[in-house]
Amino acid sequence: MDIARQLVQGVDVWLNTPRRPLEASGTSGMKAVLNGGLTLSTLDGWWCEAYDGDNGWAIGDGEQPSDREYQDKTKSTILYDLLEQEIIPLFYDRGPDGVAREWVARMKNSIRTCGPQFNTHRMLAEYLERFYLPASVHMSLLTTDDYMGARTLVSWKKHVRDHWNETSIIATEPDTSKELEVGNDLRLTVRVALGPFEPNEISVEVLYGSLDPQEEISAGETLPLSFVSREGSTAIFAGAIPCGEPGQHAFAVRMLPFRSELPKKFDTGRITWWSSNMGGSAEEPPVRCLSGTATHG
Repeated sequence: MDIARQLVQGVDVWLNTPRRPLEASGTSGMKAVLNGGLTLSTLDGWWCEAYDGDNGWAIGDGEQPSDREYQDKTKSTILYDLLEQEIIPLFYDRGPDGVAREWVARMKNSIRTCGPQFNTHRMLAEYLERFYLPASVHMSLLTTDDYMGARTLVSWKKHVRDHWNETSIIATEPDTSKELEVGNDLRLTVRVALGPFEPNEISVEVLYGSLDPQEEISAGETLPLSFVSREGSTAIFAGAIPCGEPGQHAFAVRMLPFRSELPKKFDTGRITWWSSNMGGSAEEPPVRCLSGTATHG
């Protein structure tokens, strides 16, 4: 700890070279930032989130080749190029007063952009808001009335295991009556066979996003659909998929068991994806293109 204290206080460049994706976090680099050190790191751990192009340097673009020898060779070449062509010249570019003003400006930008976000105060606040308080509420939900909530949840989960195969996504019905433009929404209706479940025991969601070259949604967002009505054993859910940028986009529809006592929505291990070929029981999420190519309005 004593050696680390001296390093953190006195370093100019904090070098971090983990192989992606093996870095757990990178808290040592966060401490160096608060002491004015500039980070030079592969885009792994915290640096993926913190790096903005002007508050340090990134070794590579976040690529992750399976060949480790190739990965090491590529990253080492980039590292030496950065040191030779950018970092060392910037450090020794000093005015008549001996101050490296561009270097100092980058230090200040690093502290300004990283300091407020990557610190113990924010970490503890997030733990409290996202984990500790929800866990406390969840425990109260399960343990009140002599653990009635826990007993009910156990019984319901058995019901899900025994009868979830009786549910299905019957159809997805996007509104294709008009051309989809950037800034508009695509209205979507989903019909669901409830089986022995009530509508409030089912969550219907849309996973949507732009298509990658393999025609897959590589980084999608989730949109929960709202219950609209019930027709016998069929329920109708609906919502609107926002279109924020031009290009090819797609969506996939999924259905999960839902109960407020669940600690997380995937806790039952049951999920149904819409499929035009398999009656809504697909194991992999099929994607369905939005109505045409989104264009600027």
